[in-house]
Amino acid sequence: MNLQTIFDLVNFVSDKEQQGKALSEDTYSTVLESVNWEKFTFEKQNLIKDELTPISGELIASSALNPFKKSVSLNPNNGDGTVAAPDDYVRFLAFTANYGGDDPVKQISIARYREVTPVHERQFAITQNNVYARPDIHPIVKIMSNNNVYPGKFVFTFLPYDITALSLDYLRTPKTPFYDYCMDEFGNAVYMPVGSYITSISDVNYLYDVNNTLLASNVTKDNMNVLPYTSKTVELEWEQQYYEDLINRILSKVGINLSADKVTAYAEQKLKDGN
Repeated sequence: MNLQTIFDLVNFVSDKEQQGKALSEDTYSTVLESVNWEKFTFEKQNLIKDELTPISGELIASSALNPFKKSVSLNPNNGDGTVAAPDDYVRFLAFTANYGGDDPVKQISIARYREVTPVHERQFAITQNNVYARPDIHPIVKIMSNNNVYPGKFVFTFLPYDITALSLDYLRTPKTPFYDYCMDEFGNAVYMPVGSYITSISDVNYLYDVNNTLLASNVTKDNMNVLPYTSKTVELEWEQQYYEDLINRILSKVGINLSADKVTAYAEQKLKDGN
């Protein structure tokens, strides 16, 4: 199921329920962006018990948010233990410090890993000023929304300050879905799949898919100043099993509230009718 399939189904349902097309091509992307973020936030809230709770990989694997899990390496400043979060960072899942080094007996490099515990700013300060604390054994991190060095970004500060290599598992920002289209010679909107493009041959504009298969001819598009023009379509990243909920959320935006069973029934009817 792609953005075109969802668009057609939503308008099919709205035509049955309200006697009319609920979405235009231009409003569709706006609704998609809103629904996409609402779904992400809803699933995140269901997953997180409190703001500092790490989330296991097993839990994420069974969650709707699994496609948005990402891992990166971090290299904090050795002077103050700080490092900026990735630009697409939304929420941490786990921090792991790498205390790798050489084994003097076996004379080989070995990996030593320790989980890093996120703490509130007050707890961080208490540990920082406690001479009996052992952050070298139990490393900690505080998460701030920004600071003077990294304005507008989340910032991690690790204790002890000499941790220089870590891995971060986190939830990234979902890509913003976008429905791109052109118009055929009859004034009908033509969906432009990911990778499709418009090119001109003998002053006629043709739409081809990513495999160079012709999709439509004599097409036009607003603000198309340079050819070839490549589609800006961005598909949803959710697994197919969650599309029913996304469709219901889109329908609710246009004032149609149905049960999941009713949406499924409409989808089956549309498939049967071949519409």
